[in-house]
Amino acid sequence: MLRLKILTVLAFVVTLVTPFTNVFPRFSLQSDMNEAKKSRALIEEAMLSRPEQVEGEGSTWTSCKPVKRRGGRGAQSKGGGFGGGGAGLNMNKNKSKNKQQTIPLTSPKLSVKEGSRFGVELAREGFVRINGALSPSAAEKLREEVLAVQANVAVACAETSLDPESVYGTEPGRTSRIDLLLPFDTEVQASMDELFVSGGPLRSLFEEVVGAEGEFYEMAAIITSSGADRQIIHPDLPWRNEAPLYVCFCALQDCTLAMGPTTFLPKSNDLQTRQIYDAGGDGVDAMLSASEVATPCLLAGDLVIFDARTLHAGCANTDDETTRCLYNFSFRTTSFLGDLGYKGSMRSGYSGKLNLGDVMNSADAGGQKLGGELGDGLGGG
Repeated sequence: MLRLKILTVLAFVVTLVTPFTNVFPRFSLQSDMNEAKKSRALIEEAMLSRPEQVEGEGSTWTSCKPVKRRGGRGAQSKGGGFGGGGAGLNMNKNKSKNKQQTIPLTSPKLSVKEGSRFGVELAREGFVRINGALSPSAAEKLREEVLAVQANVAVACAETSLDPESVYGTEPGRTSRIDLLLPFDTEVQASMDELFVSGGPLRSLFEEVVGAEGEFYEMAAIITSSGADRQIIHPDLPWRNEAPLYVCFCALQDCTLAMGPTTFLPKSNDLQTRQIYDAGGDGVDAMLSASEVATPCLLAGDLVIFDARTLHAGCANTDDETTRCLYNFSFRTTSFLGDLGYKGSMRSGYSGKLNLGDVMNSADAGGQKLGGELGDGLGGG
């Protein structure tokens, strides 16, 4: 019991510091820290378990039953939302001390006129799900391109011709949970065009919450294979009074619970929650045990946009056959211009060079390569 408490304390310290520095991988105690983080993640998983959250179309936030898409793109059977279907979410059928709150469903498509509604939900909940933002064919092509880049990068790093830190983000040595920094290849470009072209599914929302001058801060793929451990609940950056960064996770294939979707704590992007989290100790455990929990299982092309202050964690991948790929990008707001305390997952040749306006202009131009002369972001063509 004493050893478990020590591991829990150590894990919490690691949780607070790891998102904001790249120091820990250099310590000789890395394996002990990894063990502590793994132990803490399992403790948190138990705290966040909700018996009333069962699989079933539209029943809860954690619903993983695929939504039947009818009549082509954007005509999903019963709308969007965290459960991926259903005309409404009744989370209080089974009474418990951990009350679940019904929140508005998102629509399958985001139009310009709907932007403010999504913006309000994003501000209130700390995240918002948008179904069918990227077409299934585009998601499939991007997934194939991502895995090809991963294979090429692995070979180049093994032959010592490429520095792993130039192509991998968080903890370059990891093998089952990879943060792969992407180049502006064909399908990356096509996907950004589809999402941000005039009238596209994300344009109005990002114009609203970020603005055209907001820096294009991250462009990567999160790849988890079987055996990837659950992460500790964490924010992506130190507390700021206003949201400084909005992150997008776009599914490149249908995701099940076994593949390790991301868990979010609704409304955890507020100061009170962060103060409890930063203080550590029993207060964190009490908060987690009482928190609402959302673990959306996305279909190919569905995505979640979240305030980087929101508490979240990637779940363990226990699927023996499927590698989970998420397209991950983010934009900074102009409300905070200093150091975020968080290095974005983007190739160095692109970092600080582009903004949302550039992405939108490139999408509107059609066929114009985003970044142009920036090449592969590594100094090559």
